Amino acid sequence: MDPRYENAPDGNRGTSKTNLQTNYSLNPLNTLLERVENVRVSGKGYRADCPNGHRSRGSLSIKELDEGSVLLHCHSGCSCLDVLHGLGLEMKDLFPMQDYHRMTPSEQQEIRNKSHQSGWKTALELLPLEIAIVECAAVQLAKGEPMSQADHQRLELAGVRVNSAKAVLCGH
Repeated sequence: MDPRYENAPDGNRGTSKTNLQTNYSLNPLNTLLERVENVRVSGKGYRADCPNGHRSRGSLSIKELDEGSVLLHCHSGCSCLDVLHGLGLEMKDLFPMQDYHRMTPSEQQEIRNKSHQSGWKTALELLPLEIAIVECAAVQLAKGEPMSQADHQRLELAGVRVNSAKAVLCGH
């Protein structure tokens, strides 16, 4: 048995990727657990390695909510979107797939609202760190200090992330 699934839920042990792709998004937790490494039970959820290559192992917390949605938190500072992109997933993959066309208009609106709120929450969590990166660069440049290539690349990434957050918050 693959050691990544030693402490995973029974429905995930030994499950092949083909099986999970067939049931893609029917069970967001299983879809996510299939893609992360070193999964272990932790409290009421799981811990795993963040896909973005941190030195600290087990930096990713994963928790399934009662309605089947999944919460993610990287203790090394990655945004939820960074974690999802590292796994080849999207925000919608954290929510169970539902038959949208059989829902009442109010249920459809509730789903849309939850999706927007999730995106807004992620964008608002991301902004303070990215703004701090831009402020640090501004201070460094104001002092006439040159920026390293790594600092310049990180500043560019901050710009991309701020613009992405703006698009989410403005509904684009």
